[in-house]
Amino acid sequence: MLAKLLKYEFKATARLFIPLYIALIVFTLINRVVNTVEIVQKSIGINIKTLLSTISMVGYVVLIIGISAMTLVIMIQRFYKNLLGDEGYLMFTLPVKTWQNILSKLILAVFWTISSGLVTIISIIIISGVEGVSEGLIEISNYINYTFGIAGFISLPLFFILGISSNILMFYSAIALGHQFSRHKLIASLGMYCVVYLINSLILVALILMLRYIPICHEFFEYLFDYSTSMHWKTNIIVLKASIYPIILVAGQFVLINFLLKKKLNLE
Repeated sequence: MLAKLLKYEFKATARLFIPLYIALIVFTLINRVVNTVEIVQKSIGINIKTLLSTISMVGYVVLIIGISAMTLVIMIQRFYKNLLGDEGYLMFTLPVKTWQNILSKLILAVFWTISSGLVTIISIIIISGVEGVSEGLIEISNYINYTFGIAGFISLPLFFILGISSNILMFYSAIALGHQFSRHKLIASLGMYCVVYLINSLILVALILMLRYIPICHEFFEYLFDYSTSMHWKTNIIVLKASIYPIILVAGQFVLINFLLKKKLNLE
């Protein structure tokens, strides 16, 4: 059933994102052409190229900002409207478990967040020129391989996905908590997001400050500077330890949202 939910969610969101991606690539190609063609200004003798370049670049920047904003808005809207709005009456009558509804929203939100980032990177590569960017990507790839080894190409993306997931679930948990109020639920959700964000930030800062007072952490830092141990092993251990808090955060917020939607749901 989760697969059907993902298929439905993908169709509902793809019709919003795909046109934005196509528009961004079109403006990218226009910028690329305008920046490489010199004959327009020379033959006419006026600064048409600068004008066209400015207009196309403004459109390009607006689209990038728009895609980032739309990704966030659609992510929040789909969760709120589909599960806590009028559509919630239908969604919760389907033979689907609550956690499957939440997971389908989370997976697609992560997917479109990464997709928006990749499309933006591709557009930058097109504008900047493949040669210069490809050299930069090769250098980054070599650095990751040198620092983390082959495992870094797995551990770093997973850590990145964990970070995206925890941020998305922070929005979802704030909306679910805000929906517990009888009035002004949207304002309450915004207030709950500030509270959830503040609590998570304080916990993270507290954990970082506690590192210097925990004996096992001193042993860990001594281990990091032990040159007899492989650097690849040590750096991947750092990523693994850094992933513990996001994993706890993702799991805790997912359980909280599932509990609120399953036991405390109020669609009035």
